[in-house]
Amino acid sequence: MERNLPKWEQKLWSYLSSGDGMHCPFYQRCPLRRRGIECADESREKLAELFYHGDDFNPVEYSCISWLHDRSWGLFKLVEKLANRLLKKLRIHCFPVSENVVYRLGAGQAVEIRYIPMKACHGALWHRDGRWIIQVNKNDDLKTQRFTIFHEAFHILAHCRTQPVFRKMGLMRGSYNELLADFFAVCMLMPKEQVKQQWQQVKDLNAMADLFKVPKSAMWYQLKENDLIRPGEIY
Repeated sequence: MERNLPKWEQKLWSYLSSGDGMHCPFYQRCPLRRRGIECADESREKLAELFYHGDDFNPVEYSCISWLHDRSWGLFKLVEKLANRLLKKLRIHCFPVSENVVYRLGAGQAVEIRYIPMKACHGALWHRDGRWIIQVNKNDDLKTQRFTIFHEAFHILAHCRTQPVFRKMGLMRGSYNELLADFFAVCMLMPKEQVKQQWQQVKDLNAMADLFKVPKSAMWYQLKENDLIRPGEIY
C-alpha cells in the first residue's frame, strides 16, 4: 500500500484487503445485524440491480432495500470521501463529469477504454502489458456506459493501492466489493452537494438524470439517499 495516502484511505484499502470480496469484512461482527437491522451487505444484489436498471425501473420494488450511509462501519463514507478527494484533486467543478477522468487514475499506468458488444455484463477490467483496459458494453446506452466506466475505475484504484481484492474482474455482480464500486460511481458522477444544489432548481428526476448523464435509477437512488425525495413523490 502507498505510504503517502491519507490515513483514512489507508484504512479503507486495509479493510477491503482483509475481506473475501463477497461480503462486508465486518459481516460476522456487524452491530447492525446483531440488533436485527438489515445491513447494506444483505441488500447488495438488489442495489446492484437498481444502479443499472435505467429508465424503466419501478421504485416500489426498491422501497425495502437498506441504504448505504452509516452502514458497514462507515466503509461507504470512506468511499464517498475518496471520490470527493479525487474530484478536488483533479479540479473537477463542472458537471456532468467527463469519462476521460479515468485516464488519470491509473497510478502512472495507461488506461484504455474499449467499447465492445457484451452479453453477460456491463463491463470488465483487465491488466495487460502495464496497461489497464476497461471494457464497456457497446450495446448499453451512454448513461449506463458512463456509470460502468467509473465503476471499473474503482477497481483500478483498489488494485493500485492494496492487495488484489477484486480477484475475479467483471464477473462478480452482486458481491460486496462490486457494491462499493457502484457507490464510487455514484459519488463521482453525482456528488451529494452538487445534486442537492441542482435539485433545488430542477425538481424533476428525468431532468436530473439528463443533467448528470446517469441512469435514471441511479439518480433516484442518490435523491432518495439524501432525503430529497420520498416514497410517493416524484418518479
